[in-house]
Amino acid sequence: MKETRQKILQTAAMRELPCLLIGGNAVILLGFPRMTIDIDLLVPAEKRLRWLDLMRDLAFRLLQGTEAFVQFEPGTSEMVPVDLMFVNAPTWKNMDSEARQEIVAEHHVRVPRIEHLIALKLHAAASRRRIGRTFAK
Repeated sequence: MKETRQKILQTAAMRELPCLLIGGNAVILLGFPRMTIDIDLLVPAEKRLRWLDLMRDLAFRLLQGTEAFVQFEPGTSEMVPVDLMFVNAPTWKNMDSEARQEIVAEHHVRVPRIEHLIALKLHAAASRRRIGRTFAK
């Protein structure tokens, strides 16, 4: 997982694509150990096409998606699945402005407040359009 996260964060930084680390990895960084099998990122919806290009360029395969959410399968056995959640500009601005900076795999990454992570999880669980790994978590 470390290699996948590093590759994505490094490439996103080079392309000036913002993201917030969410999901299990963010919960771990906030001091609550748990198991996770994928990487979850929150990104501004206005950057959707550029993020899809980035994932394709890193050899990820689109598994499924909606307007607000996309799941990718790893392109190689060394990689792990990645989920992208897209939010509108006001939501992004609010969450990003209150996020804290962490260092993961020698890269800076921003992590939302725990309250925002909980709200995202509740939203995802309530969404009938999301299927797959989310409900297994």
